[in-house]
Amino acid sequence: QAQRCIVENLRAIYGSQLRIVGEEGELGVEADGEEIVIRRPSETLLDQEWPGDLRLPLAELCVWVDPLDGTKEFTQGRYEYVSTLIGISQNGHPVAGVISEPYSQGQPGPGRLLWGCCLRDSKGTVPGVHVLGDPHWRRPTRPPGRCVAVISRSRASGEVGDALQRLTEPGTAPKEGTEGEDLSTPVELGDLPLITGTQQVGGAGHKVARVVDGAADLWLFPRGGTSRWDSCAAEAMLEACGGALRNRFGQRIFYDPDGTMENSEGVLAA
Repeated sequence: QAQRCIVENLRAIYGSQLRIVGEEGELGVEADGEEIVIRRPSETLLDQEWPGDLRLPLAELCVWVDPLDGTKEFTQGRYEYVSTLIGISQNGHPVAGVISEPYSQGQPGPGRLLWGCCLRDSKGTVPGVHVLGDPHWRRPTRPPGRCVAVISRSRASGEVGDALQRLTEPGTAPKEGTEGEDLSTPVELGDLPLITGTQQVGGAGHKVARVVDGAADLWLFPRGGTSRWDSCAAEAMLEACGGALRNRFGQRIFYDPDGTMENSEGVLAA
């Protein structure tokens, strides 16, 4: 029902030309559930943050929908880890995303909606990352030397545990002032560990939201177990605030609606 709400509203506004990939698969009009109410968004909703000349061809876009991320946590009553993820890719590359956290500290309430876009307009302006309804929100600056990693509550052993052990060893952090400008720039390692703390939490959306909002610095999951609808919004939003999301080999993930859905080579986001 949640996916139908998202998809049918998008279809009503943008028509059948818009490609949409949802975790729940294709849901036709015969799907069970109540009739979906179509709610057209305000045309002035993002006037203060969205560059006026940033427009994208509909035929180049695909929307990736995870209507209920953190399903296991939802069934366990751990509602603080539940989110809805909507990512937008252009010709296979993430460009915008939304992470909606419908629960406020685990209780039904106003929640929080993070959104971001990493494209530049004709003046070079990037919309960045925002909290809807809070014009004063700004992502905090990371304290020097801190690297807090968010890891899975249920899958913290195996490849995740091995990577965590390696990156908490001395000599895995770059020397101060030698961080590369991009992922292709080599760095000189110092004497300190890269990871200085960990948080075990649930839900892919919750993990990346913690990195996007500055509460954590690294999402470490170098193994299969996530899908394109888990990472599309995350990658676009991280790019929008100066971060990156790659697979375990440092390669970009390509978002092809006709290709594989699984992130079989894992996810590293910072």
